[in-house]
Amino acid sequence: MHQANLINRDTGEFEVLAGRHGDRMHKGNNTQIVIMKERKCSCNKWQSFGFPWLHMLAACAFIRVNSSRFIEPYYRIDVYT
Repeated sequence: MHQANLINRDTGEFEVLAGRHGDRMHKGNNTQIVIMKERKCSCNKWQSFGFPWLHMLAACAFIRVNSSRFIEPYYRIDVYT
């Protein structure tokens, strides 16, 4: 489970605490910084792959924002139908 905390409302900056991933004890249990307005995460997955990662989804859930607006069009099914 991921838990988000707002750091800076103006920049949309969040601290996201990632819990352990079940039986994979070497995964999780870390902190990432998400900056919504810049579409960045300190894990670099958002920047590398172009789609929001769990850290960003946790931040969206915290502020009750629909995360689909952060998905690039080429990853959206409705673009191709």
